Amino acid sequence: MKEGFMSNLNIQIYQNEFPDALVQWCNNIAQVMCEPSFFCSGDWIASAMRFEQYVEIIVVSEGVTQDLVAVLPVGIKRNFLGGIDGRMLGVQFHPDPVGLVCKKERRTEAAAKIRHYFKAELNWDSLTIDWTTGAECEAWGAAGEKQAVAPYLQIDIGFAEVLARFRKKKRYNIKASVKQLMEVEGASFMECITQEEKQVCFQEFFRLHQMRAQERGIESSVTGSDFFEHHSTLLRESDYATIFKLEIDNQMLAVIYGFAFSNRFFYYQVAHNPEFGELSPGKVILYEAISHYSNIGYKEFNFLQGDEEYKGLWTNEKRQLFRLRLERRNLRTLTFRILGVMKSCLKRLRKRLRYGY
Repeated sequence: MKEGFMSNLNIQIYQNEFPDALVQWCNNIAQVMCEPSFFCSGDWIASAMRFEQYVEIIVVSEGVTQDLVAVLPVGIKRNFLGGIDGRMLGVQFHPDPVGLVCKKERRTEAAAKIRHYFKAELNWDSLTIDWTTGAECEAWGAAGEKQAVAPYLQIDIGFAEVLARFRKKKRYNIKASVKQLMEVEGASFMECITQEEKQVCFQEFFRLHQMRAQERGIESSVTGSDFFEHHSTLLRESDYATIFKLEIDNQMLAVIYGFAFSNRFFYYQVAHNPEFGELSPGKVILYEAISHYSNIGYKEFNFLQGDEEYKGLWTNEKRQLFRLRLERRNLRTLTFRILGVMKSCLKRLRKRLRYGY
């Protein structure tokens, strides 16, 4: 463990380790951040770090009391010029929002301390934080590049009021789909509680998503052994990981998976059986999940990144997400910039030679 010191704050670096005390601290702080996020929780970080070869957990603490102030989990790689490039941990699984795990009032101070650490460590070339907020960029003192939007729905107004805000035709169509499947066809919606139920349901979720992608002739966003291992581990080890199913006579129609965290539901993915597509099981299970969390007083149903058409059925509210990149000005980064410009020029030249424009 390496240490540095500036002002009244300390920097400690945990290399390829994440102590249990830090896991719990991040679980607590991620719920009271400016933008609470499960993807800044200790549970998410602990699972995601297993898929990186080298990890640094950068910890900012008070100089005298040693009380924790902030945590930044970073996957690090050596570039071919020998410098170090860091990226926020777990971004290959498309989380949002992410950023410095820190209370709002200490974020700018902690970010400045970490930037000072990077400046002192001459091997560092860059740090990239994907899927972050504008406020996070401001705290780091850098402009972010627009990357995606994240739709969300306020649900603490009560589910009846949520529906009342929809246009009459939309509200009628949604209720008609729900009535057909839940009352006429006799489908049931339920949360998986036991570990056995969760794992069986997650395997079915994985299978249904592949079926749906194959039917539509597209590449599934739910694929690969890393994805399966990461999320099945979260379902097994995190109390926040939640999975619901919609079924008729023990036949699975749809599955919805996400994280119930900080009075919000972070909806991660839904999958439904394409054989029952005419009954709109995907729409119905979203209706039931939103109704469930609204009725127990949750504040928000977060659809996460992506402006897919079906999300627009439920909400027009969106948060802008950014890519934040901090880069050292040195010979290595200058070389990479020149190579990037050359690559872009070569691509344009090939296009001109091939297509004549």
